[in-house]
Amino acid sequence: IYSELNIREYCEKQGYTFYVYRDSLDKSSHGNWSKAKALLNHIDDHEEIIWMDSDIVIYNPEKKFEDILSRCAPIKKVIACEDIGASNKNLKKGSIFNSGVVIFRKHEYTKNILKRWWNFRLDHDTSDLYSEGGDQEVLIDILKKSDPFGYNQKVFPMNTFNTEPRFVDDDTFVLHFMAYPRHLKDFFIKYFYFKGHQIVGSLDKENSCAELISNKQKSISPESSPSTEEIDICFCCDHNIVHYIPVVLNSILHKNPSTPINVHLLYNGDKHNIS
Repeated sequence: IYSELNIREYCEKQGYTFYVYRDSLDKSSHGNWSKAKALLNHIDDHEEIIWMDSDIVIYNPEKKFEDILSRCAPIKKVIACEDIGASNKNLKKGSIFNSGVVIFRKHEYTKNILKRWWNFRLDHDTSDLYSEGGDQEVLIDILKKSDPFGYNQKVFPMNTFNTEPRFVDDDTFVLHFMAYPRHLKDFFIKYFYFKGHQIVGSLDKENSCAELISNKQKSISPESSPSTEEIDICFCCDHNIVHYIPVVLNSILHKNPSTPINVHLLYNGDKHNIS
C-alpha cells in the first residue's frame, strides 16, 4: 500500500496518469504475468507508458521521466535499466535489464511485443512468479528474437531509474526492492514513504521483522538552533536477515549524513548493539 501511495503522489505531482492493478488479469496465471495485458489496456491512450512493480519507491520525486526520454532516440521503443549485476564484475551476472520499471513508447512494434508477451501464457505454465524463468526473462527473449541488435531498445545503467537499494546515492531516482523477502519489502517501503513525508514515529508492524523509531530532539545548544534527529533501529530477526542491515543503514545515511544512529539486533533472544 505504501508503494502505491508513493507512486500515486508522485504522479499527481508530475501530472502523470496513474493506473493501479491489484489482481491477476488471468486466473490461471500469477499476477506478474498480467503486466503485458495491463499495458495493452492503456498504451493507445498515451505516447509513453511506464510499468512499475509493487515494490517500487520514488526516491527523488523532483526527477521526471521526460528527462529520461529526452536521452533516447525516437527509434527506442522499450526503455529500461540494467538488472543488478549486469555490468558489475563483483556481483553475480544478472539479466540484460530489469522489468520492474520499463518505459514503452506507443508504436505497432511495441504493441506486437506486448501481445507476444501476454500470449506466452497460452501454451506455457505461468502459474508461478518464476515459471519459465519469470516474466522478465520471457520479455527479454522476445526482444532478442525480434530485435537481436537492440536497435529498438535502450538500456540505461541501473541507477538511472531502477536502483537496487544497496546502491542508493544522491542521484537515485527510483528504488526497487527486487527479490527482497516480502516482510523486508514492507518494512523498507514503509520507512521510505514516511521518511519522504517527514513523519516521525513508530513504524513497527505486527509480525514485522523490525521496528524503527525516529525521535526528533531539539538541540539545547545556543549555538545550534536547528533540530537534530536520532534514529533507533531494532531488528528482531534471524540469521537470514542480518545481511540486509547495511542496506537500510546505507539508505538512511545518504538522507541523513550526520544523524546519530543506534542499531540494536535481537537475535536468538539476545540483544546486541551495533556501532
